[in-house]
Amino acid sequence: MVCNKLADVPTVAAGEWGSPEKPLVITFVPSGDTGKITKAGTAIAESLGHISAAEAKKKKQVIIERSDELREGPFGINRRKAKEELIRRSLAV
Repeated sequence: MVCNKLADVPTVAAGEWGSPEKPLVITFVPSGDTGKITKAGTAIAESLGHISAAEAKKKKQVIIERSDELREGPFGINRRKAKEELIRRSLAV
């Protein structure tokens, strides 16, 4: 994805979020959940008006489906089933 430069770049006053004194920083570690990071990026794109709410919802669903597919390896399916069982039990309490 290529980000196009905004025609009218928004400016913020000193001390506000997004200013050099109070920058917006997104960090993650390699062991982090890629799906969560990608969904967060989609939410950011939506909040900035780069994509519509409907498009963001579709993209997030695709991310969830692809993440599930990646976990479907010989050991991944068992982890997913165990996680689903833990969630089911927690909701039953």
